[in-house]
Amino acid sequence: MRRVSHSMLEYSLSCYMGKESSGSTQFDNLASKVAAQKYLKERDTNKDGTLSQDEVTFSEEAFSKLDTDKSGVLSVDELKVGLSGYEGEIYNYLAKTDARWAKISQLSSMLKKV
Repeated sequence: MRRVSHSMLEYSLSCYMGKESSGSTQFDNLASKVAAQKYLKERDTNKDGTLSQDEVTFSEEAFSKLDTDKSGVLSVDELKVGLSGYEGEIYNYLAKTDARWAKISQLSSMLKKV
């Protein structure tokens, strides 16, 4: 039976999961999408599938930066893009309701070191 080293496993996982050019893993991209969907679901009081300025707690300036299509509402895609680069915070946010995200965060961190 062939022994698989820790570094071989990490290399295999990084090839399988793929690193993006930004250094993010596909786990990070999935986490951003899930966090955006969760945030929208929690805040969308009128249930229209978007967030208006009245449904969020951040400044008008921040809202305007996120509203890239200038529609006056935020879509899940705009939220996802806005979350890019905040992986640590995203994993913490998601882990509050599902502990599996803490494990995924650890795996993502390992993949970034490969």
